[in-house]
Amino acid sequence: MSASPKISSFTIIVTFLCVALAGIAFIPLLPIKLSPSRTLPQLTISYNMPGNSARVIEMEVTSRLEAMLARIKGIKEINSTSGNGWGYVTLELDKHTNIDAARFEASTIIRQTWPSLPDGLSYPVL
Repeated sequence: MSASPKISSFTIIVTFLCVALAGIAFIPLLPIKLSPSRTLPQLTISYNMPGNSARVIEMEVTSRLEAMLARIKGIKEINSTSGNGWGYVTLELDKHTNIDAARFEASTIIRQTWPSLPDGLSYPVL
């Protein structure tokens, strides 16, 4: 018969306390954010067309830009707002999308769409 070594309860308690103290000592080193940011990368295109109503800007500019910009890969959501004499389109991108590539693609689309947009519209700013 083999005799198993006996471990005293004192040894178990001291070992547990040492491990617990080591765990408490390492708590400040944990990478935790108390209020994590959930902002996704986004691009905003703004433009002005003085003297025009929000409805005209929506029909003539905003809807066209939305349709053209929707072709960009990695777009999660498109939001737009049109007002009297102004408008903007916000592209919310997937978190894995390369924002520089998306910005380049958006500027290329704006440059290609610009000639077909109405006169009096400022060049859309990205």
